[in-house]
Amino acid sequence: MAIIIDDKSRVFTLHTKNATYQMKADAQNVLLHTYYGEKTDNSDKSLLFYQTDRGFSGNPHEMGKIDRTYSMDSLLQEYSCFGTGDYRITSLKVQNKDGSRAAELRYTGYRVQKGKYGIPDMPAVYAENEEAETLVIRLEDPYSGMEVELYYGILEDMDVITRAVKITNLGTEDLILEKAASMNLDWEYGDFEWISLYGRHSMEMNFQREGIHHGIQAIGSVRGSSSHQYNPFIILCEKGADERMERQTAPYSD
Repeated sequence: MAIIIDDKSRVFTLHTKNATYQMKADAQNVLLHTYYGEKTDNSDKSLLFYQTDRGFSGNPHEMGKIDRTYSMDSLLQEYSCFGTGDYRITSLKVQNKDGSRAAELRYTGYRVQKGKYGIPDMPAVYAENEEAETLVIRLEDPYSGMEVELYYGILEDMDVITRAVKITNLGTEDLILEKAASMNLDWEYGDFEWISLYGRHSMEMNFQREGIHHGIQAIGSVRGSSSHQYNPFIILCEKGADERMERQTAPYSD
């Protein structure tokens, strides 16, 4: 099965032919990203995350006197929000009617459906019902009533997981959506490179590979649409990774 759900521990594990992706709704109903990598089992990978009291990383009010290691600024979040103590680049930013720009998404449920989800009036990957499954996880801001649905399309045999987000205002007040990313992906550590494709007429899709450094890295174009000048596509990979890279395992030592 491509989607494995442990309702008791609220762990969601997605499998493709060679990879595993996992999330968990914690005791505070925050949806955490726990694992993405080589295919493995369904065990709870949140136990691998190292938590400590990090200076200048504040704690939610309800956790401040209970667990000083619990901070939105350091948790590996599946879909992060602006204005609640996370000082990294966040996925979602809204403006409420009172002028505040805070949103606090909490897990409320999920559903699984056959086939790959569609995106009305937008291009998207297509698959027959027997070729894919979709997991939809619901998050909600209890103060504004905003609902965020995270869509995961799993094409197991093709080794692909697709992502999309649907945002619905279920509250009574207007909201201004200032930013909404289609996905968020947190890693605790890593030494990565990214590959992008640039070009011009009759010289499209040139291969460009660079190391990831601290700060913001971006590709883009002011043309107004995707084109040969900058392809809207990147690969994030380990250093030295190629199409034939085999896993290197060091021997155990004391």
